[in-house]
Amino acid sequence: MGSRIGERINTILLGTMTSLADTGVYTVAFFLSDAIDAPRRAISRISSPIISDKWAEGKIEDIQEIYQKSALNQLIVGLGLLLAVWVSIDEIFSLMPNGEQFREGKYVILILGLARVLDMLTGVNTEIISYSKNYRYNFYFIILLALSSIGFSWLLIPIFAVNGAALATLVSLAIYNFLKFAVLWSKFKLQPFSWPILWVMLIGLFAYFAVTLLPKLSSPLLGLLLNSLTASLVYVGFVLHFKLSVDFSNLIDKIWKRVS
Repeated sequence: MGSRIGERINTILLGTMTSLADTGVYTVAFFLSDAIDAPRRAISRISSPIISDKWAEGKIEDIQEIYQKSALNQLIVGLGLLLAVWVSIDEIFSLMPNGEQFREGKYVILILGLARVLDMLTGVNTEIISYSKNYRYNFYFIILLALSSIGFSWLLIPIFAVNGAALATLVSLAIYNFLKFAVLWSKFKLQPFSWPILWVMLIGLFAYFAVTLLPKLSSPLLGLLLNSLTASLVYVGFVLHFKLSVDFSNLIDKIWKRVS
């Protein structure tokens, strides 16, 4: 309940503090950004029984490896999806029915997308805590997530409207994940970060700026295809070239063999 409240409370507060039009804009942007979170949910379901077994066997080194691999692989997929959407965001709104009305939510998609990527960057921290002896911390942190989301929404929505609701989510998730990181580091000396994560971020920035050099096309559909495909090819190409993730490389190989 705390997790659901933390994610959805902004929609309710927007409806009471601004207008139903803003609520509609935010809801559309929320569902677009929510698609970025799908890989994290899939990895969570896969990793949970494995983490449970590792805790039972006392294999803390294996948990550390899972922690770092999950952070890296989730970041690669999440940042790639956000990049593919954001470089074509204007074309997406041009193709949408009543797109001009929803264009106000342009930066809501970016902010919520960054919130999702931040959540993915911290790996399967919730799952690791859940199966440890300190599992109660998750309950406290989820309650705090809901309360902080409400508090920051009340503070930021009157100032920034729909963007304020998105910022409230971003700040709340940042605090939520920092606390989980602090618990895992202080209790078990576990942390999710590795050098390939930095390289993935730099490649994402490079792919974004590469798209900005492309010409603007008069057709929104062709523009969407050109921008998103270019960003994806540059991003995935460099991630594979530098062999930043064995798991991601194997996944791409399997996909390539199926379609070829």
